[in-house]
Amino acid sequence: MITLYSAIDGQLLALIEASWLGSMRTGAASALATLHLSRPESSVVGLIGAGNQAMTQLMGMCAVRQVTDVLVYCRNQHEREFFCQQMQRRLSITMHAVNSIQQAVESADILITATTAGEPIIDGNWLQPGCHINAIGSNWAQRRELDSRTLQRCAIISTDSLEQAHIEAGDLLIPIQEGNLRWDDVYELASIINGEGPQRELPEDITLFKSLGVALEDIATAAHVYTLACQQGLGEEIDLLS
Repeated sequence: MITLYSAIDGQLLALIEASWLGSMRTGAASALATLHLSRPESSVVGLIGAGNQAMTQLMGMCAVRQVTDVLVYCRNQHEREFFCQQMQRRLSITMHAVNSIQQAVESADILITATTAGEPIIDGNWLQPGCHINAIGSNWAQRRELDSRTLQRCAIISTDSLEQAHIEAGDLLIPIQEGNLRWDDVYELASIINGEGPQRELPEDITLFKSLGVALEDIATAAHVYTLACQQGLGEEIDLLS
């Protein structure tokens, strides 16, 4: 559960189920990164993973780009085919269940990795010029989804929290330990959005957003949900004192 409190008087305002909200805010963060870092004409999405996080990631992409085709891979053939059927109905876009990660990556304008991989599943040599990557899985210091070649090819590397990335972003920590990346080359997404950080310059630039998820994103989303619920008369009022 997410407990939302008033910043004015500390009053408990709402108890909100956290799982779906967490998936939605993670998808929204990637959508924001995609809006600012991907090429405006990006239309083909490569998606590695077919769980709840993959669903909201794809919803986020469709909110900011005119997505026409999605190439989906996960290890279970039945799951990836079911996911494609489900999302094609939900989003009215063409979904393709592919048989390898490489197939999903090679044609992608936007690549999403939403897995629990311990070792790299993405070979940086597969990426086409101009690709934007949202890496949202494997948030442990000793695990990663991307190989070091991927990081070396990126013109812009961003994350939602540098402080948190120092603790748990194996996709960044391991290349840094190998000497293939420096923290000075990693920027917070907020700095890119407000114009202080680097901006995409060339159509062939490859860009990366390493999503970690921070509490501020939960608060902002919960506040939005609470406001809408109040406006629409939704939810159940609870008397905690009785």
